[in-house]
Amino acid sequence: MRQTALPGLLRAGGRRFSRPLPLPLREKGGHDIVRAEHISPSIFAVKGCFPMTIPEWMTRRKKPLLAVGAVLAALLLALYFRALFHPGYWYDGIFLARQQAGVFSGQDYRAACTLQMERRESEAALSFTLNGETRNYRILLGSDGFSTQIYENGTLAFSGQASPMGDWHLLTDEAGNFNMDDIAQIHVGPQEPPPEFPSYGQLYTWAVSDRCDTFGSPIFLLPLLLLAACLAVDIRFPNFFFLMRHGLEVDGGEPSDWYRAGQKFGRVVLVLAMLYCVGASLFMH
Repeated sequence: MRQTALPGLLRAGGRRFSRPLPLPLREKGGHDIVRAEHISPSIFAVKGCFPMTIPEWMTRRKKPLLAVGAVLAALLLALYFRALFHPGYWYDGIFLARQQAGVFSGQDYRAACTLQMERRESEAALSFTLNGETRNYRILLGSDGFSTQIYENGTLAFSGQASPMGDWHLLTDEAGNFNMDDIAQIHVGPQEPPPEFPSYGQLYTWAVSDRCDTFGSPIFLLPLLLLAACLAVDIRFPNFFFLMRHGLEVDGGEPSDWYRAGQKFGRVVLVLAMLYCVGASLFMH
């Protein structure tokens, strides 16, 4: 039987080294002592030589990580609600965001638009800029609340009455005729046409209405909050939904591994559904 003597081979830092040793010696009983020429201590598992794993590091720093996560979550929520409820006007697929009092602007790949508006007691002055071209409008409001006159660049362009239709106003001239563009705009083809200057009905609605649109659709907040509540309850109380479903049917017992796997998959589905609601609330109008 051969043995290997390792005198003085392990040193601090686990560095590789070599040491000349004498030829094999004969011990009592006829055993040889074989001494190695080159031995690397890396083959030995020395406690403390390797860094901690990621789960261990996260466990030791749980409280700081939770604090950082809470701050990031609060920041993202603030940015989300700021974008969701940002006031302005939707015009032909372009959101004119309010920059300051009476000034709204926005753009997309088709055009850049700017609306400036100043209201007075019985009239309103509007200026609309589309791709660098500006038109100025003056809207006179009648004392009866229906009659109106609209001037475009100093020239009388419309004289008639405005009939409220919900959040919209339909303009009819003195002969009772109205412009179809005030009701609907229809285009045919795969490409959406570039926006045109707003109709007189749109201008009148902006002039007399105090209500602004929002960039997002707050209606999606309800399913978003419902999904978030389900996810929070499932994480905080892992057996809650299991007991709701089977609590009256069994006496004791624990969920199976198959149920736990389905629970994890369900959490992933809930997160994806929440992300869909976030995107839908910002980009579906």
